[in-house]
Amino acid sequence: IPRGPFDQGLFLAHLNKGRDHYESRVYDEAERELEEAYLLRPRDQKVLNLLGLVYFRQEKFDKAEEVYRKLAAESPEAHTLHYNLGLICFKLGRLEDAESSFLRALEISRENPKISFYLGSIYERLHRYTDAIFQYRQAGANIMVRRVEDNIASPAPSVPPKGATSSPDT
Repeated sequence: IPRGPFDQGLFLAHLNKGRDHYESRVYDEAERELEEAYLLRPRDQKVLNLLGLVYFRQEKFDKAEEVYRKLAAESPEAHTLHYNLGLICFKLGRLEDAESSFLRALEISRENPKISFYLGSIYERLHRYTDAIFQYRQAGANIMVRRVEDNIASPAPSVPPKGATSSPDT
């Protein structure tokens, strides 16, 4: 939809209302206001970031991913954007995409232990236990380290051959 000349006051009104609704956890209203602000300034980082958070809170992960891919492309050295993108991919069950986003976030900054925690979780799900233990240790998640070590140490449950029926010992 073509818009008239840019109106800074209208843009700020939508942005501020959107932020207020987000902070009040009224996400559908926040989404509406921020999408209006986005139409006025589609490259504005604040609008995009807040809109991505609103989509994430509403579990609209595909929309959130689209926003964070744009943001990360425009600000490739912002570790938070890569972390958020990793979290979105993790929620979507795309573990390899999540891993690469989290690893990129770690390359930029090692100050967020949650990145290592999520990497540990990814590696545990992929049965890469040594990597999982390393990342959980980096995150200071000692309970998770013990859980993975216990899983490695315990033998797999025995599965009866196909067609065999189990019956109680008599």
